[in-house]
Amino acid sequence: RLDTLRWVEGLDNPKGLALANGRLYVGDDDALVEIDPEAAAIVARHRPDDGPGGFNDVTADADGSIYVFSRRLDTVFRLADGRFAPWRTLDPHRTGRPNGLRVDAGRLLMGSWEVPSAGDDAARPGVLSAVDLARGGIERVPGPSGHIDGIEPDGAGGLTITDWTRGEVIHVDAGGNTSVLLRPGKGAADHLYRIDAQLLVVPQVLDHVVRAYRWAP
Repeated sequence: RLDTLRWVEGLDNPKGLALANGRLYVGDDDALVEIDPEAAAIVARHRPDDGPGGFNDVTADADGSIYVFSRRLDTVFRLADGRFAPWRTLDPHRTGRPNGLRVDAGRLLMGSWEVPSAGDDAARPGVLSAVDLARGGIERVPGPSGHIDGIEPDGAGGLTITDWTRGEVIHVDAGGNTSVLLRPGKGAADHLYRIDAQLLVVPQVLDHVVRAYRWAP
């Protein structure tokens, strides 16, 4: 049942959501948009000083800090204690440009769409990487390569991942073993896994539908 058709207006191309600190944070083309859910109103727009952010996915850590990636600047920005600033600049030839972000177990997990070549070779499929929140180091995380969109912890030390182009929901267990859970079709986007309800919710962008599945690792 659709409760409100036009709940909040004034966004350009929202692509990521995170709920924290009593606010809803949205990755948009121009800015990280901060919304008051109770008032259904935009209360702030956080932008780099020199232009639009070109932001995508958004995630929050346990302290309420918000992380969002700028495709234009190849930089993860952080909103913490009211200050919005660059946090970690990435080398896209190593990590790709993250399309999916998720904080889990002290790391910022990042899934990219593709890894551009430094020369004339074609780009490689995207990979899963992680930034240590405390130390800032970056490492490659075992998992699939492809057009990674959504990343969600499974509650058992593993992850579920969506591949937009292949149309797959993939499970990576705590040992790094990878298996395909579902093939709902091309357009499987940033998803949600409710650990308490064992509910996997997958938006199908090209089908204009959201599908839910019961699943447990």
